[in-house]
Amino acid sequence: MAASDAHSITTVGRAYTEVEISGEGSKEDIGYEDVIETIKDGDTAIYGHRVPIYKSAAHYVKAVARKISYFVRTLNTKIPFIKT
Repeated sequence: MAASDAHSITTVGRAYTEVEISGEGSKEDIGYEDVIETIKDGDTAIYGHRVPIYKSAAHYVKAVARKISYFVRTLNTKIPFIKT
């Protein structure tokens, strides 16, 4: 079972959750109910590495630039015309 909250392809896989299911039997004997129950019981561990600060900063700078660009493009539609 896997999922990602990565915001770019370069950060996929930097963190992961390990689920340890104890018991006898093979991997084929483990059902999704066993995995869900183990997660609910908290028998998990989180591993990974943080994104370097320069990459995080660049991400937020790009977001701010996009928002400013959007605001400037839509400025005329947001300010009502004042008759003089």
